[in-house]
Amino acid sequence: MNEAVAAGSVDIGLAGSSPVSRGLSDKLPYEVPWIHDVIGSAEALAVRDDIKSIEDLKGKTVATPLASTSHYSLLAALDQAGLSADDVKIIDAEPDDISAAWARGDIDGAYVWNPNLAKILDDGGHVLVDSAQLAEAGVQTYDLGVVTDELAQRYPDVVKTWVAQEDRAVKLYEDDPQEFAKAVGAELNLDPAEVLDQAKGLIFVPAADQVKSDYLGGTLAKTLFGTAEFNHGLGQIDAVQPEGTYGNAVTNEFVRQVAVG
Repeated sequence: MNEAVAAGSVDIGLAGSSPVSRGLSDKLPYEVPWIHDVIGSAEALAVRDDIKSIEDLKGKTVATPLASTSHYSLLAALDQAGLSADDVKIIDAEPDDISAAWARGDIDGAYVWNPNLAKILDDGGHVLVDSAQLAEAGVQTYDLGVVTDELAQRYPDVVKTWVAQEDRAVKLYEDDPQEFAKAVGAELNLDPAEVLDQAKGLIFVPAADQVKSDYLGGTLAKTLFGTAEFNHGLGQIDAVQPEGTYGNAVTNEFVRQVAVG
């Protein structure tokens, strides 16, 4: 998504909070008007039976999509356990390739999201730590909607309409989860029961709540800045912008308009 924005190929995108933090650190011209979800147990570190702790990962091979929220969470989990990225062989792979590598026995673990997380667990893996547990320890991650500055400035009504439809989907999940599951399942070729099972690992927040300080009204900007500092400290990004850069990129104006109708 960051590469596509840099190339001028997209105007609206979805990415995890760690890649969005990276994009803002690289001064990409976009803003965050919508939190798609707060990541919980839908992203996790799944490992082989013989691995019982984070410390047991030393010398093991772990796959994750580099620069993703999963990569960020993996590094945070290692850091909390006193390990560095050099203590583990971390390989970059897309989610579908990760579940295939697990099936072949090529990797000892993976930090990844559903549906490939579910595939690994069905194939004998067990969760060592998930993103909900890391959030309790102060490492919060999100999936975020972003729009280019140009789109937001030239066509604010388009962005408002898009945010309104996102909010409509959240309300459908709250009011009629079965109908929600049918719609999502048709789009992603998943059984509705599987949709609902995977959705439990994410927190969806309506526009009326996203306005508040816990979300677009304050906390998210601090999280993006803190994420940039963490990634910079580990040598994952070249520079951190002033804290105001991240705050200026988070806007609750569109959710505010949607919330008041």
